[in-house]
Amino acid sequence: MSTTKIIQVITRLDKGGSSKIVLSLAKFLNSQGYFVKIISGLTKNPQEDLGRFSSQTGVQIIFINQLRRSPNLFLDLISFVRLHSIFKKERPQIVHTHTSKVGILGRWAARLASVPIIIHMPHGHIFYGYFGKLKTKLFIFLEKLIVYITDKIITLTEIGKLEHIRFGIAKEDKFISIHNGIELDEYLNFRVDKLAKRKELHFLDTDYLITTIGRLEPVKGHIYFLEAMKEIVKQLPEAKGLIVGDGSLRKSLEATARKLNILNIANFLGEREDIIEIISISDLIVLPSLNEGFGLVLLEAGILGKPVVASKVGGIPDVVLDKKTGILVPTRDSYALAEAIIGLLKDRELYNDMAKEAKKWVLENFSSDLMLSKFQNLYDDLLSQER
Repeated sequence: MSTTKIIQVITRLDKGGSSKIVLSLAKFLNSQGYFVKIISGLTKNPQEDLGRFSSQTGVQIIFINQLRRSPNLFLDLISFVRLHSIFKKERPQIVHTHTSKVGILGRWAARLASVPIIIHMPHGHIFYGYFGKLKTKLFIFLEKLIVYITDKIITLTEIGKLEHIRFGIAKEDKFISIHNGIELDEYLNFRVDKLAKRKELHFLDTDYLITTIGRLEPVKGHIYFLEAMKEIVKQLPEAKGLIVGDGSLRKSLEATARKLNILNIANFLGEREDIIEIISISDLIVLPSLNEGFGLVLLEAGILGKPVVASKVGGIPDVVLDKKTGILVPTRDSYALAEAIIGLLKDRELYNDMAKEAKKWVLENFSSDLMLSKFQNLYDDLLSQER
């Protein structure tokens, strides 16, 4: 039985791929005999019932409500002091930070608290698609500075690793890539009455449901999805666009849909608890991101036998095999997005082939068991080097 103490740190445990990984990893490590705690910032829309998670797994979650996603000098200073205090008190062997904001605060706090092993997982990067040039340069500078106190940086894909190297963050030996994974049985055993679910959401069986899932923020590229939908209905009048998620652009995107005269086909569903059901009744999943570290929804679509159309950006080409499990298009190109969607929905033979290949690809390469074993191997390797 290991007595190794590990603290996972994340900016927030709101719904999303990074939160899923943190919770899955903490649960797994705790079951393997490690002593695990999670530190999270302010969380408004949790990935799951966090109280129940703690009681069922024994993993304590410590909240620092001053820790927010957006930079704030005063709140960030308080967060830093609290992180340092917790690390000094807990004396973990490993601090593993997740996402960029807390990756900076948490790694410096761990260093000053003399934590032996410091690991960072950015879950993508912010080198393009998020901020203006000046702010982006500042973050790149901070990442280059902090890499010297970081034992390992985990990227979600090989492409993510290469992009970090290309931007001069560190040399190759500082990185390891570990793909996201999902609980395959949860999806393979899932069943839904598609006709009933479509009826519940006021869609017909004959409708083409084209769905995008993600935060309504600029980096997710929803504007291009809406522009594409305007072109799609010209050739596929039965097409309906489903926009699942919420965020700062909700009102702006609704105004854009109104301006494009597609409010009757652009359905803003907001945050949902029935994501698997929605994917299951959809014909196609679309991810028009400007930057994407991985795109967990791409795995969910694949295992449920849904081809995808996505931007050829970030780590997506490591997840979607172009013209085999889906179609990749240039980012910020609504016309290319529309053409790919129309072409795939009209060619049923191609659609069915891609659906079959997508499921096979995910089954063979993206299980949560494989992901978690890679994390454990990394921890054990770093611990053995420390000893």
